[in-house]
Amino acid sequence: MPPQEQGLAIAALVVSIASLVACSGLPSIAGVIMGHIAHSKAKRGEAGGQGMALAAIIIGYLGVAIILLLLAGFIFVGILTDWDFD
Repeated sequence: MPPQEQGLAIAALVVSIASLVACSGLPSIAGVIMGHIAHSKAKRGEAGGQGMALAAIIIGYLGVAIILLLLAGFIFVGILTDWDFD
């Protein structure tokens, strides 16, 4: 049996970790999408790396949650302090 391809799962994990380190939202979303695709392929037996894909999904969602919490915090502070952009 030839080794199963794990490239997409590895890429999803790398993108998710990099987005978490860089604290940027768009790569987190890409990591989540790639992780879901890799996880579904692994569950169907078309590819390997089911654990890495699941880790990429979890880390990607964590990155998205951090970005959303930061955005909500900035909006909340802006409302409380009545920031003017004039």
